[in-house]
Amino acid sequence: MTAGIFWTGLHSKSHGVWGWYTQDYFNQNLVTWQVEPNDLAGAENCGVLRMTGRFSDRNCSSDANFICNKPQYTYDKNIDNGCGPWIRAGRSCYGFIKGSQAGSWAEARKYCQSMGADLIKVDSFAEKMWLELQLMSPANDRLFWTGLNDRSSEATYVWADGTPFNITYIKWNQEPNNFKGNEDCALISSLGVYNDVPCITQAAAICEIDIVTKDPCQVGWIRSQKNCYMFTSFDNSSLLYNQIEATAFCKAAGGKLLSVNDRYEKEFIVNQVKNQLPENIRGYWTSLTDKGHEGFWSFGNEMTDVPDHTLIDWTGEPSSNRYDDCGLVTFAGHYHMRDCSSKISFICEKDATVSNNDSIASNQSNGSNSTN
Repeated sequence: MTAGIFWTGLHSKSHGVWGWYTQDYFNQNLVTWQVEPNDLAGAENCGVLRMTGRFSDRNCSSDANFICNKPQYTYDKNIDNGCGPWIRAGRSCYGFIKGSQAGSWAEARKYCQSMGADLIKVDSFAEKMWLELQLMSPANDRLFWTGLNDRSSEATYVWADGTPFNITYIKWNQEPNNFKGNEDCALISSLGVYNDVPCITQAAAICEIDIVTKDPCQVGWIRSQKNCYMFTSFDNSSLLYNQIEATAFCKAAGGKLLSVNDRYEKEFIVNQVKNQLPENIRGYWTSLTDKGHEGFWSFGNEMTDVPDHTLIDWTGEPSSNRYDDCGLVTFAGHYHMRDCSSKISFICEKDATVSNNDSIASNQSNGSNSTN
């Protein structure tokens, strides 16, 4: 066996045309060849990865090491503990909000509050150390809004909820200096250092919520009657999943992938995707499928849960395409069948009558760890 040579899923589909066995999109710009492919003796149809990070073609019957990978769409409930896509630490959930949700201090706070949270408040040494550790991640190499501000009274800093701050938990960067008399809100850097800046500055944000005292619909969920619903972000590529991954995610978050069970629920979902979330043109996964019983659609692959057809507004579908076995709801409130491996956003739902206290107590009784 050749040391430093590893089999990959790269193979020659035809003369000079390479691709992945998984049928995933092949981006030539991500593959750097050593010298090859040269198809020596017309028998080199498989790709290996060298220790240099470059690829070579080899005879598929040659001996080599190999690299395996599989999608990670299962979540440890002992760690997640009800925070959904947010991070659990102690009794709180934290959301590191980036991308299209970035904005001014007021906009950041408004977004956090829309999730039932608020801008982060560091009120213990343990939280200070945990936050600084999170900020060391390359993914968090940016400036984040915190709740720290002196908007109400110059030089008197408080958190967003009005509570005073403890100076021993705050590491200022030779600040606050209120430069030009217009710096009333505090950012934190990837080094864990705070700086006062104008509140209209555009930055990411860290949201925090105490889930021990909040109900299940508070963290990224919307309440409707007795259920909570989460519409995952469609402009965040890390939260675009296939239907199997989406099902596992919702389960780990204490719920399930959406099933529409009555007219009220139908109207609520349609209203959300048409009026609140119309920018998502690709749609959201639901649990609707005909896998295992071609042509007979049901929620969650249970034939006993065949939906009332008045609750599902198909648009020219379902068709006879046997490769599209999963159902999504679009921005227009209509349903379409798609290949279950497509990566899109999705809708989770869970019972709003089960409190976080009950959920956490149940996990603790099973020996789970409540800290991240």
